Parts: sequence; structure tokens; C-alpha cells
Amino acid sequence: MAVNMLNRLIILLLGIAFVGCGSSPSGNNNEVVVIGEKTPKNDIITPIKNYNGEDNILFAFIGEKIAVDECSEGGPFLSENKYKATYKVVEKIYGEFQYDTIEFVVYDHSGVPAFSKFTNVLLYTSADSGYYYHQKNMYNEIYQTKDGKWASPYSVNDYEHIYNQNTTIKPHKIEFAEEISYQIDTSKYSEEDIKYFFPEPYFNILGAKATAVYGNYPGELFKLKRDGYLTARKIFNSNAK
Repeated sequence: MAVNMLNRLIILLLGIAFVGCGSSPSGNNNEVVVIGEKTPKNDIITPIKNYNGEDNILFAFIGEKIAVDECSEGGPFLSENKYKATYKVVEKIYGEFQYDTIEFVVYDHSGVPAFSKFTNVLLYTSADSGYYYHQKNMYNEIYQTKDGKWASPYSVNDYEHIYNQNTTIKPHKIEFAEEISYQIDTSKYSEEDIKYFFPEPYFNILGAKATAVYGNYPGELFKLKRDGYLTARKIFNSNAK
């Protein structure tokens, strides 16, 4: 693994002066986000925790959602929203972290972070000067299997990444504890789009419903992210895997 100066600068720029949910680093006027509804803004001060000033280039973990709070100010770039996320650390996948819960900053230009609609997710975070930040747009929704493991449905975004064209990681047929399916809005997605995002045999398509048949386990999901997006972001060196 190699970290270059450009990557450190990017992380620093994302973190500078944005350590709390509010006009100062110590607190915020926040809006609690609950899937499907929002509570009114209130005056509760909710600072984002600093973890002893540590720098941690990557901590990947399976998390269980506790809360996702919208901050009153936006992110460092135009049209970005800022959130404080609090998650229980269910299982560590990569990197060191000594606590059983984690608070981190999320910047998202499309509104409420997509990962927040799932109870459990495989998340990727980085710390700068003690504050943790979500690696933007990076997560895998994750579910329990019938044999008590964690797994995620086939991820076209990971397998189709240009750096993963020659990956040796293969999807497995997985028996999830509960059916994992997706309702497809056929008015928005063409037949070609559906075949791309829900390819057979990895999904079983019946009408406007796609049911997951194949997927991957956390270690494999991490390797796909490591070799793809995380290498593209210079978190990892393509020659040091």
C-alpha cells in the first residue's frame, strides 16, 4: 500500500474547517434524517467526535446504522450536502479502530446518502487529524446468509471498474437469509439498462422485479474496491496488492 502526497492533500481539503455540524467545529443546528421522513430542525448541539487526532488512511467495516444527521451547512463543494453518520462497528474488514461505534462526516451531492437506507453496509472511511470521513459514494449493502455469514448481491459497479477487468474474484451463488430483491422502474430504465445493472444469471428477472442470486463475501468485496476504486483514488498502489 502506498499513499502519495496528492491523496493526502485531497483528504485534508475535504476535512479542513468542516469538523462539526454547524457554523463552528464544536456543534450544529442539525436535522435528523429518518428514512421516509425528516424531523424538524432543532437546536441540539451535536459535535462530530475527534478520535485522538489520529490519521488512518483507511478503515473498512461492516456497520449497523444508528443515525444519519443532516448538518445545517453544506459541503466544501457547490451543491453538496453534509451529514454526520453514526454506526455500530459490527465487523472490521480492513484497518485498525479501537471503538465499537464510529462517527464520520459524509458529503453527498444527491441528497440523503444512499447507503443510509440500508440497516447494514460495508463502509469505507478515512481519518485526518482525528476526524473520519466517508470515502465518497463507496459502500456495499450487505445482508446475512442462511449459514450466518455476511454477503452482498452482485455489484456491477465493482466488477465493471476498468481496473477489475482481469480480476480473479468470482461471484458465488448465495442463499440469503431473506429474499433480496429490487423493484425496477421500467418507465425510467430501458431493457438494455436493466440487463446491465441486473445481469443474468446473477439476478433472476421476473417482470419488474430483480432477485439476487449471486454475490460476494466481505473480504472479496473489499478486494474489488481495493483493486478498483481505492487504487484509482491512490489509497492503494497498483503494484502493492
